[in-house]
Amino acid sequence: MFFIPSNKKGERILEWQDMTRLPWGVLILFGGGMAIAAGFSSSGLNEHIGDLLGMLQGLEVFFIILLLVVIVLAITEILSNTAVANLVLPLTLGMGLALGIDPLPLMAAAALSAGSCYMLPVATPPNTAVFSAGYLEIGDMAKAGVWLNLASIVIITLAVYYWMPVVFGL
Repeated sequence: MFFIPSNKKGERILEWQDMTRLPWGVLILFGGGMAIAAGFSSSGLNEHIGDLLGMLQGLEVFFIILLLVVIVLAITEILSNTAVANLVLPLTLGMGLALGIDPLPLMAAAALSAGSCYMLPVATPPNTAVFSAGYLEIGDMAKAGVWLNLASIVIITLAVYYWMPVVFGL
């Protein structure tokens, strides 16, 4: 892009001044979360987690959903929500089949939980954008986010367990 000319004479599509204005810290933060997720997958940690989840055999579906919501919300605070969804959704499909329960509620719980991250800048691009504006510190985000996460645990668990079967006829 530095070499491709733009439609303005003497300019290129990308100039060095444009690169100096990029929020490099934000890009590195987000890329780091994606790299950690790729490391989880390539190292076999995903499979290990899947094996550990097999211990849930015999638990009530409500508690499985609750545990899944708590785990995904915790993971998504340190990794990007996109990376967490890419990691966890295949696991929930396999987990549902292994436990003999419909995987759709598990996948819904994981997807909703992955999108409900409020505490740290790395969790979602909007969190990163708000943090990079410079008006909030991580402690401010964490204090407000912990209460939103607790509310999300209750709301997502109850919605997936009670409301989803009614809506989708499960």
